[in-house]
Amino acid sequence: MLIVGALQLFYWCIYGNQLMIENDKLLVSIYECGWENHLSRKYKRLILNGFTQGLTPMKMNAGAFFVFSMQTYLSVIKTSYSYFAILINTVPDDE
Repeated sequence: MLIVGALQLFYWCIYGNQLMIENDKLLVSIYECGWENHLSRKYKRLILNGFTQGLTPMKMNAGAFFVFSMQTYLSVIKTSYSYFAILINTVPDDE
C-alpha cells in the first residue's frame, strides 16, 4: 500500500512539475516574441496585462497542505526513508 501511495504521489508531482515548466516556457515565449514592435498601443496593454498575470507561477496544490512538485515528492520520500531507517534500527533483531 505504501508503494502504491508513493507511485500515486509521484504521478501527481510529475504533472505538477510539468505544469510549472510549461508556465515558465509560456512566459518566456511571450516576452521574447517581439510583440512590442508589431502591435498597436491598445493591444500592447492587453498583452502586458496577460504578461503580468503570467508572472505569478502556476502550481497544483493539495488543498492548503503542499504544492505538487518534484521537490515535494523528494522531500516526502526522504522523510519516509528517515522514519523507516529509524524504525529498522529501533526494532531488535531476533537472533
